[in-house]
Amino acid sequence: MNQAYIITALCIIAGLFFLIRNLLFLINEERLKDYLKTSAKGIAWVQKYGMEKSIQHSKQTLIPIGCVIGLALFSFGLWNLSKLL
Repeated sequence: MNQAYIITALCIIAGLFFLIRNLLFLINEERLKDYLKTSAKGIAWVQKYGMEKSIQHSKQTLIPIGCVIGLALFSFGLWNLSKLL
């Protein structure tokens, strides 16, 4: 039973983390630029497409998909918590 609570807590925490992080990337373009300059995947995208195209692609597709995944994790964790209690 304790394992179910741990998995639920991890889903809620991870979902909130990814959702907040992705929303901050959408709001603050400087934060997104810093991420693209320092992250290994970001550097690869910048080398392949350039900074402006990488920012545009991230804002239009990648970050919204990340928000949906974070919201899904968070929702699953809350749903699972409601079933456990």
